[in-house]
Amino acid sequence: MIYFRLLRLMTRWPTLVREYSMLREGGGDVVFNHLSVSKKAYAVLDELKYINDDWEHVIDDQDLLRSAPSYRPNDPLPLMFEVKDTMAALAICHYAMFSIIVCRILLSLQIMSCETGETVQLQAGIVNQCHRIWMLIDHSLCHKPLGLPVMQGALILTFETAVDDDLNMKRYILDALNELDAYRVLAKGPWKENQVVYIARSLRGECPFG
Repeated sequence: MIYFRLLRLMTRWPTLVREYSMLREGGGDVVFNHLSVSKKAYAVLDELKYINDDWEHVIDDQDLLRSAPSYRPNDPLPLMFEVKDTMAALAICHYAMFSIIVCRILLSLQIMSCETGETVQLQAGIVNQCHRIWMLIDHSLCHKPLGLPVMQGALILTFETAVDDDLNMKRYILDALNELDAYRVLAKGPWKENQVVYIARSLRGECPFG
């Protein structure tokens, strides 16, 4: 039921991205659109917080995920998620992806309106959700290709944070993408930084797809 609530909330993603993209392009009444998009994005963020609170209780009560020491020698994080339920990992991944997109849209809107009131909180939220995704890398690599089929998209959305935060993590993400996406690598070559950043920006309406 909680996962269904999340997926239903994620149906707002295309509309939010489209309106944000139009705002960036200067379409319509800029003041009205800015207020409208900000209000919608914050409403989504509030609902995400309620979903997260409910989901955390379920995870703890049923022991669906737990933090455990990383066993891969090149892991940049000391802890990874030990996954007891794949559906729980999938829900965490979807939640983190959507949260990152919404927070980055709100950060951009604050910059556009010369506001900085919640910049620190939004940035902290992005970093927190990126770490949740990164803690699922071991599980994804050990159970590819079916362990966590959305992991490539999730990692792409964390890449800009890794660039700002840790060059080792940036390299690690690219390596994980190449390992998870072996068929694409065979056809098109390894993932490159500019490709990853472009797709991440496209997913939040800052670049055209294609």
